[in-house]
Amino acid sequence: MLKKVQKYRLFIVLIFVTFFSNISKGQILLLDQLDLNLDSLKSFKKYSSIQFSLESDRYKNNVLNFDYLVDLGLKLKKENWILIQSRIDRTKLSQVTAINSGQHTLRYRKYQNDQMNYDVIVGNQWDVARGLKDRYFSQNCINYDFLNADSNSLAINAGIGYEYEQWNTQLWDKTKSDQNVVKKTIRGILGFKASRQTNHWNLSFQSSFQAIPSLKSIRNMSSSTISYQFNDHFGIGLISDGLYDSNPPIASQKFFYNYQLNLKLLFK
Repeated sequence: MLKKVQKYRLFIVLIFVTFFSNISKGQILLLDQLDLNLDSLKSFKKYSSIQFSLESDRYKNNVLNFDYLVDLGLKLKKENWILIQSRIDRTKLSQVTAINSGQHTLRYRKYQNDQMNYDVIVGNQWDVARGLKDRYFSQNCINYDFLNADSNSLAINAGIGYEYEQWNTQLWDKTKSDQNVVKKTIRGILGFKASRQTNHWNLSFQSSFQAIPSLKSIRNMSSSTISYQFNDHFGIGLISDGLYDSNPPIASQKFFYNYQLNLKLLFK
């Protein structure tokens, strides 16, 4: 009986999260950045991942928070894939919407070999806190793995994309009579992703540069994750995102960032 009881382990996880952003309008999601996602999926025929949360607190000014993330993949013939991602984050404070952001993407991926694959992507993004009402886009990219091992990885991608955007000018400048600004652009894309994992450390960094042909508008999206596991019971992690636009379509800030600090305690 004692051996049977020992097979059951109780896990108690305490996660402490702090969040800070350099604007007061709410969380800034890194929606401009499409994950390079260059890890091989060849050992699977299909996969799915769904995360969903709904929170309501009547004692905090009727706060309602809703977010979800859906990842779907379907393997076709000759190592071709259809990949779908959908994510939404929305928070309401009484009758005011503080956060409203998300994206939907459809990706066709063709593997040329173990190191190279091609992507054709179409999608839609929005982030009300930044003034981005809608962005419809398409991208064609080549992805190449220089190093893809269990503990180390290094990959780059390059391509071209087209964007159709609608921005809300009155969010940052109340004197503007016209609320909507429409922008159509063609952008070159260059990105890379690197990661390193040891017994205690887990490090990853990825960055994507997007520029119009004249180089008058350059956009950079970067994200990094640093975590350290002290022992079997205690670990700490830092996640940070940044977005820089040298020539934003509206009179908004050029740089946005956020970070999260996670503390994990595990008892078993």
